[in-house]
Amino acid sequence: MRWLLSQLLGNFGIVHKRTLYRSAQRWIILWFVIPWLAKHRNLKTVINLAVSKKDKQDAYERKVCAKHGLKLIEYPSIAPPPWKGEGTNVWDAIEALMDSLHRGALLVHCEGGTDRTFGVVGWYMKTVMEWPNHLIEETYNIYGKPGWNWVWWFYNGFPKE
Repeated sequence: MRWLLSQLLGNFGIVHKRTLYRSAQRWIILWFVIPWLAKHRNLKTVINLAVSKKDKQDAYERKVCAKHGLKLIEYPSIAPPPWKGEGTNVWDAIEALMDSLHRGALLVHCEGGTDRTFGVVGWYMKTVMEWPNHLIEETYNIYGKPGWNWVWWFYNGFPKE
């Protein structure tokens, strides 16, 4: 049932009650979940880990966030190490997550809600919430397996440079 609900809601999940949420970028998240979280759960910040100039959902997300007074932090693509290409260093997104938590609840998402979201939110679960790896794995089995490169760096540590 939990898996089905997460799929219907675009890989939506509660990481830390009333503080940190994670998802994929789906229309249902933009139309219903973000406005509901803003109204009922003190959502203050949305971090988009996969923004694209061509994506209509990104443009609509900007409007939704503006309408509800939410801070929107956008990254063109969070790339796993060795940080080649146009990707943003994962530490930039982790720093944004940590800096934003004091403002209120936070939603972190990428396009599918598995790889990049796993890298950033999984780090938070492991480092800040001090969850053991097996519980993080159980949680992420609901949302789909992240790419091997994200999993490798998660277990071995993201390099600082």
